[in-house]
Amino acid sequence: MKFFAALSLFAVSAIAADWGQSCDDEVLDNTTGILTAQCNNGDGKGTFVDAELDLYGCLKYTSSKISAPGGDGTFGDVCKDCSVYRLDDAIYGVLGVTRPWISCTCDGATEPVTLNLDITSITNVYGVLVCSR
Repeated sequence: MKFFAALSLFAVSAIAADWGQSCDDEVLDNTTGILTAQCNNGDGKGTFVDAELDLYGCLKYTSSKISAPGGDGTFGDVCKDCSVYRLDDAIYGVLGVTRPWISCTCDGATEPVTLNLDITSITNVYGVLVCSR
């Protein structure tokens, strides 16, 4: 019984720790800053549900870098024309693993500012996207 409890805990933590691998079809609404995606809800059946997260409230922009957690409320004011896309993982890309990235035009930056969203505090918790603080 302890084995199954540990296995269940591992499965939940794996889903929460690497949201880009448990969610797909990400779309960002630049007007609202809401990221929507289809995320695995962890039921063990492979069920995907609609999930959303306010990236403008989750991310911050300081010293020419986007990071999370943020939540100071200014990200949407200083960063515009953001897009979310997928790139091959630097190590596991040959196996088809991709990571979600964001790219924005931000005040004071001469080039688009990018961030691998899988290395942030964003997690998938049972099909709910959360920006951990």
